[in-house]
Amino acid sequence: MRILDCGAWGGKKVKELLDEGHDAYGADIDTSRFLPEIKERLFKLDITKPLPNLQQLNKKFDMIYFEEVLEHLDEGKDEIALKNINQLLNQNGTLILTTPKSIPYMEDWDPAWVRWKLGLGPRHHHYSIEELFTKLDKAGFEINKVRLNGGVWWLFCRWFNLILKHIFRLNDNYRLQSMKRKGYFDLEVKAIKK
Repeated sequence: MRILDCGAWGGKKVKELLDEGHDAYGADIDTSRFLPEIKERLFKLDITKPLPNLQQLNKKFDMIYFEEVLEHLDEGKDEIALKNINQLLNQNGTLILTTPKSIPYMEDWDPAWVRWKLGLGPRHHHYSIEELFTKLDKAGFEINKVRLNGGVWWLFCRWFNLILKHIFRLNDNYRLQSMKRKGYFDLEVKAIKK
């Protein structure tokens, strides 16, 4: 299966997918974190702009992961990104998207949302299910499956990892893994290209 991890960060998921035998690639706006051992499978990409730099791949993807990225994009650019992702998928290709869910008063517990609201960081938007479904539909996707993830352990991991990253300046090797468990904070959507 040909897979793209869009917002790949360093490429950890790409490496795992390659180890599983997939034809995997990763894209991120920041190339400084790319794993050197798979650098030829990783490339720079701003998913909110036209896609000329992907022409070198000259193929489309069967599946694209877009996990915990959409909420960071400026208003309006989230729709452009979803349309660009649709263009990169084969007909009936699958998008796996995760993003924080909008829950009144619970947004205050998301460290990235708090930083944004205090003017200390970039945009961090939480989506209602209706808002996200509307954007996916406009971009040419049909919702196949929706799951809510992230319980109390997920919330604790987000705060703990933020402290490790920004106060102690530790890298990803020291992060707590929250694992995908049923919950109520994070939307996971599986959508099919129409």
